[in-house]
Amino acid sequence: SEIPEDFNCSFVESDVFLTGIGEYAFAQNSNLTGNLFIPSTVKDIGTYAFLNNSSLDGFLFIGSGLTRIRTGVFKGCTSLSGCNDNLVIPEGVTRIDEEAFYNCLGLDNKLTIGGEAAKSIGTNAFFNCDFKEIIVPGWNESIFDLDYDYFINDQLKLSFEEGVVNIYDDSFDGFSFTGSLTFPGTLTTIGNRVFDSCNTIVGNLIIPPLV
Repeated sequence: SEIPEDFNCSFVESDVFLTGIGEYAFAQNSNLTGNLFIPSTVKDIGTYAFLNNSSLDGFLFIGSGLTRIRTGVFKGCTSLSGCNDNLVIPEGVTRIDEEAFYNCLGLDNKLTIGGEAAKSIGTNAFFNCDFKEIIVPGWNESIFDLDYDYFINDQLKLSFEEGVVNIYDDSFDGFSFTGSLTFPGTLTTIGNRVFDSCNTIVGNLIIPPLV
């Protein structure tokens, strides 16, 4: 289903008491349609909980309560998209297990993901997703080497939100990011060899005055 461009990705949770979803809880369920909203009260989702729910054709919103996205949780949810075409992995998530978003073909625009989650991504976690842009969120104040190495061979646009302060040595050396690059006004430090051998970054390079 089409989502308005200015859609507010929020949900009133005052009467939500769900704290967990079990393994295979909604697997292979062809009767589920529309959006999938995981409220912030949910602290854990079992493996393959929404396996092959291809009939879910709205947006996927993941609440702030999760700390881990387990194996195959959204595998085969081919028609889900990120809210406003942006899949946001919440700040508290520190690990994304193998095949978590395997074959989620509708996730094809932006991915917003912090360093803790980005550096702990299992095998084929985003297999067959076709992201065009990776966004480093403002809550990710400092970026270190290895934080984003999962995406080193992907030709994606790289964006930084306001709030990013430090990009340390070797963070993106050898990456295949494309297009121009604009740093946020909050940035104060760009370390050694941060974008060494990033030959696919072309166009404008905008560095803020605080660096």
